[in-house]
Amino acid sequence: MELSIIPSHDAPGHLAALHAYHGLRHRIFTSENGLARRDLYSAGGLEADIWDLPIFEPVHFLVQHETRAIACGRMTSSQHPTMMEVLYPHFVEGPCPRAAEVWEVQRLGVDPVLPGMQKNYALLLMIVGMQRYAQSIGAKTIMLLTLEQIYEKRLTMMRPMGPAQIFLGVPHIALINDLCEDEIQLMEAALAALKDHV
Repeated sequence: MELSIIPSHDAPGHLAALHAYHGLRHRIFTSENGLARRDLYSAGGLEADIWDLPIFEPVHFLVQHETRAIACGRMTSSQHPTMMEVLYPHFVEGPCPRAAEVWEVQRLGVDPVLPGMQKNYALLLMIVGMQRYAQSIGAKTIMLLTLEQIYEKRLTMMRPMGPAQIFLGVPHIALINDLCEDEIQLMEAALAALKDHV
């Protein structure tokens, strides 16, 4: 599996990867779920939203296995309005953070048809890659809205920003965490242990 990191200013040089990225988002967030969502726009088998626009300076992350896109995610700085602030403020007790060193993880997803071990590896590869990228640009904190089940299984190091609530029929929770080198190294060790099994 290979992780590609595509900042918005590099997008013109990665059009094929971005096409695969938006196609995977369509499969994960619209096709598979079959849900009508006010924050989604999908056409021609591709899904996008306003946070993909260059004004938000998004960074896109794509995991591919051979030629198939299997996991995706996006990060934006909280200097701009975030998804948490605009769409999901009810998940957060108090104001959403607004600072250059706080970045939001968005549209994090894995192809639902992947076997369990590959799904775990792809998600972990994505999360580690996001944290290492965040460190490289001087970010200190990341936040995201995710399934409560994912929090309980894989993201227990993160702190809830409010209680879990039902969203799209299942419990979701807003999380925040300061980047920690020891935690990232533990995840990298877990990645290395999983690598021979995927």
